[in-house]
Amino acid sequence: MADVVDAANDLVAAVVQNRIASVDLKPEAEATGMCLNECGASLPAGRRWCDDQCRDDWQKARDRGLL
Repeated sequence: MADVVDAANDLVAAVVQNRIASVDLKPEAEATGMCLNECGASLPAGRRWCDDQCRDDWQKARDRGLL
């Protein structure tokens, strides 16, 4: 019986590894030096939004299909 369980565990591990490998880790939006929400704030390199409110507003607009 242990062989069947071991085989099932191996199969599950392979499926999980395949799913993990298929995940796209690229950010959904690239930093541009300006707040991605429409406030127009200038930002340091690597930042996408000026604050939590702009980030949340941007995500809501994206979820509604406006972006």
